[in-house]
Amino acid sequence: MTPELDFNTLFRQYYSRAFRLAYFMTNDKTLSDDIVQEAFLIVYNKINTLRDKGKFRFWLNKIVINCTNQILRTNSKYYLTDNIEIIANKFTNEECYDPLNIIEENELNNEILKFIQQLGKLEREIFILRYYEEYSYKEIAETLGINESTARSIIHRGKKVLVHYIKNYESGYAEKVGDVL
Repeated sequence: MTPELDFNTLFRQYYSRAFRLAYFMTNDKTLSDDIVQEAFLIVYNKINTLRDKGKFRFWLNKIVINCTNQILRTNSKYYLTDNIEIIANKFTNEECYDPLNIIEENELNNEILKFIQQLGKLEREIFILRYYEEYSYKEIAETLGINESTARSIIHRGKKVLVHYIKNYESGYAEKVGDVL
């Protein structure tokens, strides 16, 4: 098999996952497509530098995150996707939803979106990797180049703040995250 065929196989296999990650961070399909194209261009040029081929997914995600951050630094608008149910469901106990709760669920999802948008860059990346990509703490640490204990600490602190934020929202007193942190 030629290197071009190998690359085409990797592209087809990982494109949708890379696109979802970029889209989750930008909420812009066109921008996400550009990010993924840029990321795969980097992959094509640097695939020989990857020592452990078993870590390709983590390496690609790191490239996508870095490309996203680089592009977003040049744009002042930054929105996470409204498709936040993945994270919202991690912090609610309800398994099935009553049709009457749909409006409340959407409002809660919007509040969680606001919460995540207020996080710092590192905290936002860690939350996305943990609850969207379902990375382990070790995988987060390797992907972002941080200590595993740092990832655990940020998630632990963030979950506590998020629970407080949700409780305040549910009682009608949603606060800005900056006031809680």
